[in-house]
Amino acid sequence: IIFSACEKEEGSSNNNSNNNNTIGTISDVVGVWNYIGHYDALDNLEAFPSTAYENCELQSFITLQSDGNATWTDYYLDDEISGPCLSQTNAFTFTYINSTTLPFVFPSSCGNPTIVLPTPTQFKIPSCNADTGTWDGGYLLFEK
Repeated sequence: IIFSACEKEEGSSNNNSNNNNTIGTISDVVGVWNYIGHYDALDNLEAFPSTAYENCELQSFITLQSDGNATWTDYYLDDEISGPCLSQTNAFTFTYINSTTLPFVFPSSCGNPTIVLPTPTQFKIPSCNADTGTWDGGYLLFEK
């Protein structure tokens, strides 16, 4: 005797449009993300100490590639208030989970942050207090 059962599938993939794991693709996050500024834990944009500092820092950007590799080109003033605008580029990796969540893997005294995309064109990197090795509640905002 052979018993066989069939079960009707509940809903289709079209009904799961609110499930972040089924929407979007890695191509939604691939590209160049420009630095907008540092926000404190209360979502207030922190002022730049000088116009020269602002002009230099706002050149910073992150490039995410479809293979999970990424680079962060960070611009900064040599003495933090004036002087030449310098840059350094660091390579890191990320994992695409869905179009709102990206774990980044890069050296940090606080560990590897999980990046949240509040909109399809913005992401927030939690800021780390390097002196204490703890997340301070603030974040760096980048836009595509």
